[in-house]
Amino acid sequence: MKLYGTTTSPFVRRVRVVAAEVGEPVELIDTAPEAGQAQLREVSPIRKVPVAVIDGRTIYDSRAIIDWLVTTRGYGTFAPPIDRWREGNLVNAIDGALDSLIQLFYLRRDGVAVDGSAYATRQVERAEAIFGQLSSEVRGTTF
Repeated sequence: MKLYGTTTSPFVRRVRVVAAEVGEPVELIDTAPEAGQAQLREVSPIRKVPVAVIDGRTIYDSRAIIDWLVTTRGYGTFAPPIDRWREGNLVNAIDGALDSLIQLFYLRRDGVAVDGSAYATRQVERAEAIFGQLSSEVRGTTF
């Protein structure tokens, strides 16, 4: 599988972990440098990582890539979800928190003064609320 992304992306990391667990080799195309960005633009109009090219398909989004992997390769050392919708909700919540914090990261990295802004406050509060809910949701359970 060719996987377009960076080693620092939590979404790319999620795919890499699942790929390792199901025994799928990964060729990581680093999209941090401009050359990697150019390669990403060639395979994806979304220009968002991760993107995987696997089995002749181009698949966008970590959840879609993981779904393809476990559907076509099995679960490997992972157990299939007991309650697919509950676990889907938990992953959606995690993604929501990550989206909020990644947006702030990119704005800060690009020199936008966001600290103390209403937008930044809402994003941090959203992430904190999600992490608080997740903490109580998964305490004492297997996820």
